[in-house]
Amino acid sequence: MTISLIVLSAAGFLLALYIYHRKRTQQKLVCILGRDCDAVVNSEWGKMFGIPNEVLGMAYYVFIAGGTIQFFLGVDTFVFLSVPNLVVLMLVSGAVMLVSFFLVGVQAFVLKDWCDLCLASAGINVTIFVIEAVPFLALYGFF
Repeated sequence: MTISLIVLSAAGFLLALYIYHRKRTQQKLVCILGRDCDAVVNSEWGKMFGIPNEVLGMAYYVFIAGGTIQFFLGVDTFVFLSVPNLVVLMLVSGAVMLVSFFLVGVQAFVLKDWCDLCLASAGINVTIFVIEAVPFLALYGFF
């Protein structure tokens, strides 16, 4: 679980960093699907609370990697919360997964365009949630 979450966090961070760098240097994003990734990431849906999604993504992936390392080192709770580490990671990753589903829906039904980089990020987010949810549910007797 630990290694896979760190690898996925690193992959997600690098993907978000790639998008961030290309936008900052005003270079066209390269999409494998042949669609217009720039139209998607530069749309009005490319920001939340005025912060670019890729910046929020980088922060999220650092948070997940840091929380996973804490969990691996035996730190049971986040320093500033009295909630178990695994619960916080699962709740945050669940919320991010729901936002990812929403943004995929925006691509499909509002923008009617696809960004494969965004879809890859959504896939990473769903995978992170599943990896975190299964042990949590097993821990509390759901499996």
